[in-house]
Amino acid sequence: MSPYNKDNIPGSGSYQGYHRSPHQSHTHDKQSEKGEVTIQGRTKESTSYQIEKKTKISLPCKHKAHILILSLILSACSISVPCFTDFSNNIQSQNLYIAKMFANGSLPYSDFFATGGFFYYFLISLAFRLGSTLWLIPIQFLTYYLSGSYLYKVVMHMTNKKEIATLISIIFFLINGTLGFGGLYPIQFAMPFVLGAIFFLTRYFAGHSRDEAFILYGFAGAAGALFEARTLIFWVLSLVTIFVYNLVNKHFARGFYQVLCIIFGNILVLYLCLYFILNLQITSDYINQVLVYNFTQLAVEKNNFLLTLAYQGFAVIGSGLLIGVVTIGNHLLGDAKDKSIKWVLILSFIFTLVYSLFSQSFGLYSILTIVPYGLVLTALSLDDAIKKRAERTSHRRRNDNQICTLKVFGIFLSRNYFLPIVVFAFAFAIPIIMFLFDLGNNAERSSVANYLAKNTKKDETIYVYDSSAKIYLKSNRKSASPFVLPDLNTAKSSHQKALLDTLVQDSAQYLVVQQDTQLPSEFKSTLSKNYKKAPVKGVERYTIYVLK
Repeated sequence: MSPYNKDNIPGSGSYQGYHRSPHQSHTHDKQSEKGEVTIQGRTKESTSYQIEKKTKISLPCKHKAHILILSLILSACSISVPCFTDFSNNIQSQNLYIAKMFANGSLPYSDFFATGGFFYYFLISLAFRLGSTLWLIPIQFLTYYLSGSYLYKVVMHMTNKKEIATLISIIFFLINGTLGFGGLYPIQFAMPFVLGAIFFLTRYFAGHSRDEAFILYGFAGAAGALFEARTLIFWVLSLVTIFVYNLVNKHFARGFYQVLCIIFGNILVLYLCLYFILNLQITSDYINQVLVYNFTQLAVEKNNFLLTLAYQGFAVIGSGLLIGVVTIGNHLLGDAKDKSIKWVLILSFIFTLVYSLFSQSFGLYSILTIVPYGLVLTALSLDDAIKKRAERTSHRRRNDNQICTLKVFGIFLSRNYFLPIVVFAFAFAIPIIMFLFDLGNNAERSSVANYLAKNTKKDETIYVYDSSAKIYLKSNRKSASPFVLPDLNTAKSSHQKALLDTLVQDSAQYLVVQQDTQLPSEFKSTLSKNYKKAPVKGVERYTIYVLK
């Protein structure tokens, strides 16, 4: 049977001896009266269907089961569950508070400085409107399940080893359960769209996807960016790669058609989002905070730069996500399989890694942004290691399918000097240690919140110098400053000045200061002149000031 040109058969691909080439031509057996072209007695429509069916990657039931169970466990341990709320860190509690205020009529971006996408706050605020954050559990379950499924399929396509795909999907859940403990990070909501797009592009560059599917690619791109703006790095790089791929292969008409499909997919999402953003009159603030700030400011907090750089660097290396980047060289040269998508992954990893390393934060959640790209590259590294071991023992070589997942896990650990055990254990222990350490603080936070709720009107504002937004959440009172917590998003000097200006203008009816907090000298002066201490029984770790 003669090879045929995939460009003339939409949706077809290469398999079982068929090789996709822009320079090959196929043989026309006959032309029917209706203009239907047949190939070796088959219509091109039936050929396309058969090829697409044979190249489809399915998820076995037993692997669906482990992804489903792990998704349920992580969803049930989310900070959206009341008994886990006190495990939340500063950014998780702040995002919960902003979403709650959004549900109560205040606006993110204009009333509060927010870096998450519009869909992110809208989704959480919707749960508050429905009466409980427990509504977020099925949402998180769906995001985890879809992410794990797409990741499994991508790795299965690239390595053709179920053991590697299974292990990588398990590591995905380990990372989200330790480094991303508690969930509710914007990137976790965006991950299904990113991994779904990676799977689509992997199939497209292999010739297994129809051009019409670019509508879904455009839809996923817009939706993912409206949860986590920094995923735009991946979308831009993938678009450039698609453009170059079509240019090199002279797919000019197809490329133009794909652009139209992408635009249509974007419009389906952007029209809905822009309708709300324009009506809420937060367009300018949204652009400045979500787009401009996210891509021009690396620091999330203002801790010691060198110390946090070493901390985040060790976490990235120890997590096992870097090994794939270091060993990717052979996959980017010559006629390597899936070379185009691998370039997208490596560049996305490098550009996104910068934000993790220079975050000036001790929060390991910043590493989550490199997970979709790092895990796929790690899978390729494991595949290479298994092939090399097989070559060294060729005299007693076994079938690759006989390699068990446990052995692959052993290879993963040994190639990373067993550091993943240290990193995952440490990341899992941090929220538990902080929870135990903060038991006294959390008890007093509840007391302070109850006092403020009773002694303030709903339209009066407060400000809390603390590392958690729990007092805001419990008291249901609005922050006097757009910067809800003093240590988040205030590394920029103009933001520090804006926060200080708000406080010295006496805009807060009550000020709450955690014990031993270092306050700016200008603020101390205003505090002594215009505020007085409010006596609250049973509260020793916090000082409450009321406006004179």
